[in-house]
Amino acid sequence: MSRVLPSAIVFDMDGVLVDTTSSYHQATLETVRQVLADLTGVTADAASSVDPSWIHALKSASGFNNDWDCSAAIVRILLSPKWRALGPLAASERLADAGGGLAAVEALLGLEPRVDARGTVRDYFQLLYLGSALYSAIEGRPPPREDVLGLIDTERPMVDLAILTKLSVRRAIATGRPRLEALHALHVFGLGSAFEAVVTHDDCVEAGQSGKPHPWCLLEAARRLALPAEATCWYVGDTPDDMRAARAAGFVAIGVPANDESRGALIAAGASRLIDSVSDLLSAGESP
Repeated sequence: MSRVLPSAIVFDMDGVLVDTTSSYHQATLETVRQVLADLTGVTADAASSVDPSWIHALKSASGFNNDWDCSAAIVRILLSPKWRALGPLAASERLADAGGGLAAVEALLGLEPRVDARGTVRDYFQLLYLGSALYSAIEGRPPPREDVLGLIDTERPMVDLAILTKLSVRRAIATGRPRLEALHALHVFGLGSAFEAVVTHDDCVEAGQSGKPHPWCLLEAARRLALPAEATCWYVGDTPDDMRAARAAGFVAIGVPANDESRGALIAAGASRLIDSVSDLLSAGESP
């Protein structure tokens, strides 16, 4: 393989730059438990047996890169005895065959007005993830409760600034995080100066574009870097939708598997190579 570096590397944030295992994933599980408890009348403790494998299965199904949507989909499935009995893998495969995302959930399970990915589910998720104080600052309104500590505080960086600045290429971020949450993480972990452009969920919404696996946010990151048309870009992500978005954008897809089980899913979704961490890119001058 030739020792040719790309013109730019665009990074996903969660699972690549920031470890969100105990934040976003835990917020999803706790949101599902709380919403199920509200809708079924059981206590949250009684609904505590939500299997984390539902998250990984849906993330592989495409269309659930957004954690609000993923949370809402799990609630919908677990409210249906038939779909719950299928288990994570079979249910996610059926949703994938139907195109993935909440559109597939509604098409196959019907409408459920009690579950709103932009209402009840979103509010629960944001409170659990951000905590009461940051909820008020980011959401711009008083929190539903004043005594909640945010799971965001459990996040840890997966790379440091020195590693990123050693990469002798242009660098940007294309993430599904809301803008203020992305900027908060970059500030807290001191990584902001490593990137020339940051494209977020809010940018997609403001442009009327879909999030990943749609490639718009990746292409927008490249546009903001003012790269020439012939430039080669890599996209580093940790989910199958990241790989699909990279392929659709014409980028080289670099996967960061969370565990052994996810390696095959990343390759099946189009990853050209897998790395264990961003630091591996320092020795990755070889083109994938």
